[in-house]
Amino acid sequence: MRIMNLVLAGMLAIGVAATAQADHIKETGVATVNTRIGPWYIVRTNYEDGSRVCWAVNLNYGNRDPAFAYLAARGGDHPTSIMRFDAKRSAKANETVTLVIGNEEVKLIHGSEDVGNAFRPMTILDSRKITSLLEARQNQSPKTFYVVDSHGGKFKYDARSTTKMISYLEKNCGYKRN
Repeated sequence: MRIMNLVLAGMLAIGVAATAQADHIKETGVATVNTRIGPWYIVRTNYEDGSRVCWAVNLNYGNRDPAFAYLAARGGDHPTSIMRFDAKRSAKANETVTLVIGNEEVKLIHGSEDVGNAFRPMTILDSRKITSLLEARQNQSPKTFYVVDSHGGKFKYDARSTTKMISYLEKNCGYKRN
């Protein structure tokens, strides 16, 4: 139950940011964990204006914050597909963290327009590279990847079932690979 509470609490904050909706647009129902695909928790939230957000959330060491997530936000004319790391503490504009997948490193940045503690790939090419590396990592040993922050924190995640998770988001949530 503790894990579900962490997933839902963390994703509620991400969902509000991901939809970029006005304060007056409210959720309909609650954020729900629809399924679990390997280490990825699939969470959905619907909003009264018809928009919705789906997340695939991977928790640090499988059971705690911070989270690494893929998101699909649908609403309006511009569906959004995002990959992000949500740090434990607020980030400064242009602060970076390092995503380490095997022997590869990719920088994630907290842009000046990003909310609170979100770090995202710097370019579409970085997004593609990350997804490709995670899909390869799921078949290697160890199947782990890390995020290292500027404060020396190292956060461990599990790459198992990445391809299956992305396929689920594409089919059920409108996720688009960048």
